[in-house]
Amino acid sequence: MFEWLTDLTSRERKTLIATFGGWAVDAIDVKVYIYVIPTLIAVWGISRVKFTITVTVLASATGGWVAGILADR
Repeated sequence: MFEWLTDLTSRERKTLIATFGGWAVDAIDVKVYIYVIPTLIAVWGISRVKFTITVTVLASATGGWVAGILADR
């Protein structure tokens, strides 16, 4: 079933590992948010709407910077 793995070149294997790592990290952050967001809302004493807007703007800015830096490489 996984015989195709042996046919991969070193570069293809590294690409596969990198994409799997990205997928795994993407899946983990959703699980972390489930636990972190309610705690931050309680500690900071802000409403869910304000928190959601703030996080969305900050995540968008951070993602843009990181993606831009990676794209330049």
